[in-house]
Amino acid sequence: MSIDLRHFQMKHKVTYFECDQTGHLKLSMAFALAILVSEQHDEAVRQASGAVLNSDQAWVVTNYQAKFAAQQPQNDEEILLETEYTSANRFFAQRRYWIKRLDGQVYATIDGLFVMISLTKRKMVPINATNFRAYHLNPSTKMPKLAQPIELGDQVPPSSSNYQVRYFDLDSNRHVNNARYFDWLLDPLGADFLMHHCVRTVAIRYRHEVRYPNTINSQWVMASEEPLTTAHQIAIGKTVNVNASFTWDKKLLLVRLGL
Repeated sequence: MSIDLRHFQMKHKVTYFECDQTGHLKLSMAFALAILVSEQHDEAVRQASGAVLNSDQAWVVTNYQAKFAAQQPQNDEEILLETEYTSANRFFAQRRYWIKRLDGQVYATIDGLFVMISLTKRKMVPINATNFRAYHLNPSTKMPKLAQPIELGDQVPPSSSNYQVRYFDLDSNRHVNNARYFDWLLDPLGADFLMHHCVRTVAIRYRHEVRYPNTINSQWVMASEEPLTTAHQIAIGKTVNVNASFTWDKKLLLVRLGL
């Protein structure tokens, strides 16, 4: 593991519960590992810089865009997780993540747009100057734009599923962990589709927070056949909480015997 105020990397061994039936890293776990390396980076910066960061404040993601290779990490494989802040202004910060093989081959590149919130007030606050100093960031006058997901609009979804937000869906920031949404978004596609396709690109926008004990409705439509693209949303009543779109390739199954 190396420590750097701007860039950070760590090794991680993929475990069986982070994988799907084919023995490869789940999409939700890829984003969970991005969160993990963020937290490790933040802790390293606190220790290295001596900065005292506001304990009432936390980063919350508003958008992700991501690209994935056709082949993804497998169970028991040791991989590299890397991250760095790429730009920031008074209210927004962008982070980039990489999931790599130990030889440097890139499995995934993820860009995230974040805001700072007050945990007690549950609303956005300006990014404190301490954060800029701690991460050696210079305020940006123009932030790069991330890809926006396709919205369902008036299209009628072929299927939808309801999910109850459970106590164990919440994290220590007292909100639903960002990676959890991917399971809700993709589950309505069904096992046959998910077994035979792999994600190549992701665009997701978190619009409104999902809270315990809400019941959410996950819907999807086929947005394009070439490239194969699905558009998704999570809604509570008439309020759209999350929009997401995914492009897909067919994949060769590497299912282990006995599964």
